[in-house]
Amino acid sequence: YWINEVTSPASCGRDGSVYHECRITKNLNDKGYPIANHTETKVIPAPQDHNYVLKETVAATHTEDGYNRYECSLCGYSFKDILKAEGHTFKFVLSSEPTCTEAGGNLYRCQVCSYEYRDGPAAKGHDFEEIIKKEPTCTEKGEKELKCKVCGETQAEELPALGHDMKTVSEAAAVCTEGGEKVTECSRCGERETEVFEKLSHNYLLTAYEPATCGKSGSAQFVCKNCGSITEGTLKAATHVWQEKESTPAGFFTKGTVLQVCKNCEAMETLTVKPEVLSSPAYIFAAFSFLLLAAAVALAVIFFPKLFKKKLPPVPAEETEAQDGESTESPVEASTVAETAETALEETDGEKTQEEVAEEENGAEKEPLAEPVEK
Repeated sequence: YWINEVTSPASCGRDGSVYHECRITKNLNDKGYPIANHTETKVIPAPQDHNYVLKETVAATHTEDGYNRYECSLCGYSFKDILKAEGHTFKFVLSSEPTCTEAGGNLYRCQVCSYEYRDGPAAKGHDFEEIIKKEPTCTEKGEKELKCKVCGETQAEELPALGHDMKTVSEAAAVCTEGGEKVTECSRCGERETEVFEKLSHNYLLTAYEPATCGKSGSAQFVCKNCGSITEGTLKAATHVWQEKESTPAGFFTKGTVLQVCKNCEAMETLTVKPEVLSSPAYIFAAFSFLLLAAAVALAVIFFPKLFKKKLPPVPAEETEAQDGESTESPVEASTVAETAETALEETDGEKTQEEVAEEENGAEKEPLAEPVEK
């Protein structure tokens, strides 16, 4: 009933270990029973020593060490066995004085790899003197020759171009209205170069300002920091922003008022409010209807005048007899008779003569009306 857990495996020349735990006590402990857990650790002995096999060999040289690499066929462990370098086998060759390029003293050479060394003083090196073959210019390269004073060896070298040595001849700075330029000239070859500068932009600064108010324009003045030019601008006048301060309401037939104050400049104005009756829809409809009726009556009078002329009845016979003896008629009766005759003429459209009208009047006197007209 043991649970085994290997904690360290055994290998060549090294023991291992295994941990044992009782399954029953472990289960009881997991369920909460207070029972001591049975455990033990056992050693796993190493099976045997390493079994090494040669895997790789690197031979030693005169200057570098070599090695043999061995590896255990059981566990894979490996190590290297170092082979020391043999070293050179030198032999004297000659003896000489040092020169510009070679060291002096005794010369020794390895009989195996031909490596050489000297035990005398080092080489002196060349003692060169310069000989200019071609002078460099501002744009072209030159040439020089180096010649050793001791051994006569020569070496050719290139001289870099000098480049222009430009000096300013004239200079005009750019301004806001026009560009500038800078003219330079090389002090060696005389070549000239011109550098052109674009004109600047105005850099205006506000120097004077008058704000705009209601009904009055404002102004602003600017001065350029670069050239000093002055420009002015006009600010559009502001408009009143009215705000009601106090008001008197309109009555049915009386006007009202509203006092307004501008929020910007504190100006005041008074507005009149129409009476309620004038602004009511019923009043507007009645006034419009009256105007239409008056216009219709005026048109009727113009185009139909006969409908509006007054007709008088004939004079009774009794009235005529009561006034006999009078040779002439009164002015009122004469005008009445004239109007009656005119009306009759209009009704007959001018077809009857004056004699016919007189006969009709005489007949009317003979046949009085049934109902006399009161005076």
